[in-house]
Amino acid sequence: RKSGRNICDDAKSHVPVRTGTLRDSLMARFKSNDLQSVVKADYNKAPHAHLIEYGVEASVVKPENKKALKFAAGNDVKYARGSVKLPARKARPFMNPAFQSEKPKVENEIKKILKDMP
Repeated sequence: RKSGRNICDDAKSHVPVRTGTLRDSLMARFKSNDLQSVVKADYNKAPHAHLIEYGVEASVVKPENKKALKFAAGNDVKYARGSVKLPARKARPFMNPAFQSEKPKVENEIKKILKDMP
């Protein structure tokens, strides 16, 4: 449980922040039945979390059923006729580095617990 919270806190401190939505969506849950901590982003609040973590290749988006694409640009709503070219975005990992920094501590705790068992 403690390690899950540590990973979540570390990920929150390293996540790129523009609006804070992604940072605020990160959460840690402990499943006592499985003795498992789950650290994840709430994809209802931040469905773009994986795009930030792993990056995105350049792509072209075309309207499917309409003549124009509608998207938010800051506080404005914009429309684009036809296709829109989206640039590639580099990966900015925050979750994996947080996990990797906590991993040796978790392994040591497990070894200590196993050594102390009768």
